Amino acid sequence: LGGLLGGAAGRAAAAAAGEPRKRRPLAVITGANSGIGLAAAKALAALGWDVVPACRSARRLELAVAEISSAAPDASVEVPAALCDLADLRSVAAFGAALRARGRPVDALLLNAGIDGAPLERTVQGHELHFATNHLGHFALWRSLQDLVRASEVGPRVVTVTSSAAVDAELDLSDLDWEKRDYSRRGAYTSSKACNVLFADELARRELAAGNSVAVHAVDPGPSATLIVRYALPGRAAQRLTMTPEEIKRQARMLRLNTPEEAATGLVWLANSPDAGQITGGWWIGPGLPVPPEAQFAWRTPGIAQELWDRSEKLIAPYV
Repeated sequence: LGGLLGGAAGRAAAAAAGEPRKRRPLAVITGANSGIGLAAAKALAALGWDVVPACRSARRLELAVAEISSAAPDASVEVPAALCDLADLRSVAAFGAALRARGRPVDALLLNAGIDGAPLERTVQGHELHFATNHLGHFALWRSLQDLVRASEVGPRVVTVTSSAAVDAELDLSDLDWEKRDYSRRGAYTSSKACNVLFADELARRELAAGNSVAVHAVDPGPSATLIVRYALPGRAAQRLTMTPEEIKRQARMLRLNTPEEAATGLVWLANSPDAGQITGGWWIGPGLPVPPEAQFAWRTPGIAQELWDRSEKLIAPYV
């Protein structure tokens, strides 16, 4: 599961022992306006965190702020000076610049937003939509906020949300944008979820080698009753927009899915738990539940992780 983070572990243990914090920790969460991201934001706010929702529209941001504030009135929900559309690298750069201008350290960067099942679409920069939204936009966001994360004094975390679908990935680093192959919705999604794991693996390796105390993890929330079905099942997604939490809970039970709150438990644990701050480079399926280390995947090698990183760096270089 990666190396030990002595500095992060010591600070986390001190906090767990009851020493007063100098300030409330801050979490930046993508996709915090609905589903798992919103559930995680509410849970962290209730645990004493301040939250910055990273949303791609003003209306989504407004709703996120209202819901998080309602769930945790004592929390500060910071409204960023820019929106964050992960499918547009210029938008990601503007969002990062707005947070850097404020200068507040980021204690947890939760890369949660994602899409599944989209037809072939290209972003304004020409990237395939799954790759752009699920991986490249988040990669650019990390690069934009890395100094703020490293400035944290409470054991900073970076957590990316992947999926069990990654096990089926046939990752082609020479065609990340699906320009040479016949397009597959499923293939594009599984490949992007493999990229999430590889990002966590490589970032953990780099931060550890540099002597930084940033703990990096990937987490699979499991099949969940959220809006991620909006491409495959648009009617069900529209229905969920109008359902109460209790109705979503009943539907989740009927369909054997996790509720957003259940799906968010791993993400919240990795952001907040002292134990999760003591190690780095993990891939988890829930609080304290790692993917078995004997699980092997052809795409998950240090060499592939490094090559994906290098290719991603070149793609975002003109913008971040």
